[in-house]
Amino acid sequence: MVEALVIKLLICYVGAPGSTQQAQPVVNQFIARLEQAAGWPKGSVDSRFVVSPKQCDAAAAALKPMFVVMDLPSFLGRQRAWQLKALGHMGAADSQRYHVVVGPSGPAKVAALKGKQLVTTLAYAPEFVSRIVLGGKLAPKDLTLVASRRQLRGLRAVARGQAAATIVDDAAYRHIAELKLGVALKSIHKSPGLPGLILASRGRVEVRLLKAIAGAMPKLCKDEGAKVCLSFGVTSFIAAKPAVFAGLARHYR
Repeated sequence: MVEALVIKLLICYVGAPGSTQQAQPVVNQFIARLEQAAGWPKGSVDSRFVVSPKQCDAAAAALKPMFVVMDLPSFLGRQRAWQLKALGHMGAADSQRYHVVVGPSGPAKVAALKGKQLVTTLAYAPEFVSRIVLGGKLAPKDLTLVASRRQLRGLRAVARGQAAATIVDDAAYRHIAELKLGVALKSIHKSPGLPGLILASRGRVEVRLLKAIAGAMPKLCKDEGAKVCLSFGVTSFIAAKPAVFAGLARHYR
């Protein structure tokens, strides 16, 4: 008797908009598209979708996934312990960029933020903020990160003088003027371009499954998959370049 193919996939998307219940229909569509593009039987992917670091670790322990899809901070924070190897990413390798935004009389340099409140959706990943977003200009121990589920909250806090700075992505930064916050906010630091959600293998995975994933990636956002990818704000799934992730890992350590 031939054993049924089961591919275990964990999706850890910390900071994902909405709840797991709200996101589940899109996740189901993504899984269905992945099975189709990889040539796997329908229902062969056993997946979990979680939105917090604790849920991510617990789900990994229970599921023991072969593959993961993760936001970049979660990926870098677990890369060595989980033996993760980046296979691809949603959008270009430089599609994500972060800005440190302050008010008119706010700090002029990142170093001046030491010990001051910095509102961010990335508060769960101080090492990522320190080493990747800020380029090592402040150590994790010198950061006072205030967690926020929404970037708008951070912008409002800065505009009202309730926080020294906030971190927002390119999309939020481009629309600051439209928010009519009453004061002129500005960026004092811009991160390098970074990849979005990462698709990675975990530990030792059969070569045939790795080949199936590699063959599936160029197809994921085409035809029926286009709408699913647009739900994540991207139009393509791109194979990872080892040099890009080696550089990120080097800066993260």
